[in-house]
Amino acid sequence: RKCEEQREEQYDTASNCPKQTQRCMQKNKFQECLKQGMETSASSAISLSRPASYVLSSSQSQAREEATALGVWEFLDTDADWQKVTSLPFGHRVHLIVASNPSSGTAVDMRTFLPMDLTLSVNGEQVWRSTIGEAPEQTCRGATGCSIDGPYVDPAWQSQRIELIAVGRGGEVLAVFRSP
Repeated sequence: RKCEEQREEQYDTASNCPKQTQRCMQKNKFQECLKQGMETSASSAISLSRPASYVLSSSQSQAREEATALGVWEFLDTDADWQKVTSLPFGHRVHLIVASNPSSGTAVDMRTFLPMDLTLSVNGEQVWRSTIGEAPEQTCRGATGCSIDGPYVDPAWQSQRIELIAVGRGGEVLAVFRSP
């Protein structure tokens, strides 16, 4: 809970940013957004004192938070020969990987964000929490991802609102998954 409160305090709001900058942020082109922010008036620019990963507020859309995540989730179904799956495997245990995003065009070394705090919420209620520890030789496959055995994914959650978030040691949002 304390970590979540600190994370909220660190975010800047982008709701006052020009529409052009907001659209840019949604497309996950952070460097271009920062340049646009510098070109606009100081009162409406994104805070340039923090990395673009902090440009969030609790009142903004879920899409914006997902777009600002530095990485992505990868899921392995441990009950099905560790096969990679695109969503949480209901009725099975899951292995969670906080991975760098190959489509972002920039390589992010996920090991630099250890330890990582992971939380799983169902309908807004936290049902599981864990930490990927500080020993990359034990928890990471290299720079592209760090992982941990996750929870059993209850089939009763299938029609519920599920949110899985990974946060780095400095409060960086690393990966966000939300059920459709």
